[in-house]
Amino acid sequence: MKKRAVLFFLLAAVLMLAACGKDPVDIQKEYVAMMEKPVSEHQIEKVEAYLKETIPNMSEEAADEMLIEYETYLFPYYDGMIDYDKILQLYGSYASDDYRNLCAIKNKEQKKPATKAGKLTISRQELCNRAAEVEHLIRGEKEKKPIHQDADALYKTYIKLLLAGTADSPNFNLKSGRFLEDADKVYRTYAAENPDTVLADILSQYLEYVKNMHGTLDLKNAEAVKAYYSTCTYLEAEAGKRVME
Repeated sequence: MKKRAVLFFLLAAVLMLAACGKDPVDIQKEYVAMMEKPVSEHQIEKVEAYLKETIPNMSEEAADEMLIEYETYLFPYYDGMIDYDKILQLYGSYASDDYRNLCAIKNKEQKKPATKAGKLTISRQELCNRAAEVEHLIRGEKEKKPIHQDADALYKTYIKLLLAGTADSPNFNLKSGRFLEDADKVYRTYAAENPDTVLADILSQYLEYVKNMHGTLDLKNAEAVKAYYSTCTYLEAEAGKRVME
């Protein structure tokens, strides 16, 4: 009799779970529909309530995608200031290690941006380290497309800063036009110590290009500057393509 009662309650529990459960595809459709509505505090609360209810039943990859969409939804409303600590606290246990690592990288960039008011605010060595972190993440699990597509934009930003610098922090002396010793040393050292990375190969190609320029860029020569930045853009695109292969 006891055995029958236990079986009955187990069956009832299973039926209740089945009745309450939703198909993952339906969950994602409903979630996307919510994201299409204008963002507001009220709508954000609804989205967060829906995430709390449904994300525990999703696969890690689906959870990653939902959280990336959630970030995208919040981004314009909060002027790009995403509370990654809150996201990880509430939903991080349902996401993949890669997503959590990406959040940590973006959190670092948000708290200490690489640039501010047209100037580099971190060293070129730190830029290399950040680009290397993102590259390692992208190349680690190639099938996780939502994460890699999100990380790719950040990777290209770091590559662009390493090659082209900023308006007020170029890789060439603003007065003499000579290639900066700091950039030369940092890039050569990184390339020598990390030969199997895409970043190292891109930096090596860049240094070879600078060598062919005799280490000088006439910043007043519009044609020379245009050719230089076109090369930087090409190398940036090449890095983005190769890191995803």
